[in-house]
Amino acid sequence: MHQSSSGEVKSMIEYGSILVNGLIETQKRKKIVVSDIMKVSSVEYKIILA
Repeated sequence: MHQSSSGEVKSMIEYGSILVNGLIETQKRKKIVVSDIMKVSSVEYKIILA
């Protein structure tokens, strides 16, 4: 698993490369909650409670 720096993630957000629940994410400090689905580089991640 590749770990990204905050700078890389902010850049991805600026270019519209991150989707949260099917919508392009534009907030750099978006709060992610349980059951959100994130899509990054065509890979989906579902947030679950650990």
